[in-house]
Amino acid sequence: MRNRTFIVLLFMVLLIPLHLFAQEAEQHADEIDRLIDRGIQYEWENKLQQAIDTYRQVIILDPENVLVRIRLAKVLSWTNQYDEALNILDEVLAQEPEQPEALFRKAQIVSWQGRFEESIELYEAYLEQEPSHPEGLMGLARVYFWSGQNERAIEYFGMAIEAGAYEVDARINMAKVYLALGNNDQAELELQTVLAINPEHEEAKRLLEGIPKLWKYEYVPLGFILSIYPDSSLGYNFSTSFIYHHRQRWDFIAAYELEYISSKFDHTLIFTTVYMGVPNLYLLAGGEVTPQANFSPTGTVKLAVNYAFGNFIGAGIGFRTDFFGDAPLSSIQNENLYEIRPEISKYFGDISHVTLSYSHFILSNGYDTWRIGIGMTLDYYKNNALFAGLAYGGSVEIQDENRRVLEFDLGIGYRVTRRLDLGLSYAYIDTQYGQTHQIGFRPVLRW
Repeated sequence: MRNRTFIVLLFMVLLIPLHLFAQEAEQHADEIDRLIDRGIQYEWENKLQQAIDTYRQVIILDPENVLVRIRLAKVLSWTNQYDEALNILDEVLAQEPEQPEALFRKAQIVSWQGRFEESIELYEAYLEQEPSHPEGLMGLARVYFWSGQNERAIEYFGMAIEAGAYEVDARINMAKVYLALGNNDQAELELQTVLAINPEHEEAKRLLEGIPKLWKYEYVPLGFILSIYPDSSLGYNFSTSFIYHHRQRWDFIAAYELEYISSKFDHTLIFTTVYMGVPNLYLLAGGEVTPQANFSPTGTVKLAVNYAFGNFIGAGIGFRTDFFGDAPLSSIQNENLYEIRPEISKYFGDISHVTLSYSHFILSNGYDTWRIGIGMTLDYYKNNALFAGLAYGGSVEIQDENRRVLEFDLGIGYRVTRRLDLGLSYAYIDTQYGQTHQIGFRPVLRW
């Protein structure tokens, strides 16, 4: 009997600590769950530092909790603490190389750091396990776009939509890819779809308004300038031009001008190429040819470079040389004219800007002079534009070192329809014939 009583007492003594340990473990687990719920709530409320502190408390209580460590890495990345976030994820992946959530979060972070090739590899490893995950497909599509792989980006944005990704976000990104490819029609279709889903989407509206500046072709069927000279005689300039915008990186411009003054004609062919393939850098090269010129240069060569800095200031320099042949109406016949033109611009938007320039002219006979100018372009309602310019300095046609001339011009560009603009201009210039008024008209068709 005594032995039996002793055994019962011993069993009770051993059972009580086990019960207390189980009760403590249960309370410990409840505390961890409460902290995790609190951290998630802080995420939703965008209280990121509180979320970070809360997840750190969980890891102290439960160092092996992989999902909380990944959550901590995610929130750290949202506060730009990339190095610590990556260290946590690397520790997780060292233990579990195929942990999907860690692969996904690391792919995001390294893409934000510009490590696109590594990000693509991580996203692909993640999608092998979760092939229909919308956010994984969206993330990979974005990295393809950021790395210039536009066709792959379109493919994966489409897959993300099919998988149930937020359609507005996916289609906005697809529109940006199509704009980068120069496919304005498809970009417009994507943006219209976004606005059908959310009519108040501001980014879609802004991008849609910007598309008319990204046409593939521009054509001026007939430009016209009327010159009224001091003796009331008239001069006429008729022109036509065609511009091809190649993937928004190259502009190829071809133009023809017919000028008529005092029963004499000049026919001029103009060719210009502009390269914009490097962000914010513009390179221009062009030339003009006037066979059997009466009063124009027989040939012209133009070169220019311009760079726009991040603070919306642009600086550039241009060079031009005119070759004159036997032109009886020209006071500078049989001379070469060289112009060097540095300039600086301040941009206030896509259209509005002010440009200050200085031109130095040198004739091959030794005469040289200078001119300063200021020009302003101001956009108003739906990409219409007003422009004005002033120039002051010497004249190469009137080779008088003591004479200075003041010239100015005014104009307006008016958008009649989405594909048609009209330009009207007035200029007051000083020519070899005297002070001259010029009135211009220029329609522009775009598609």
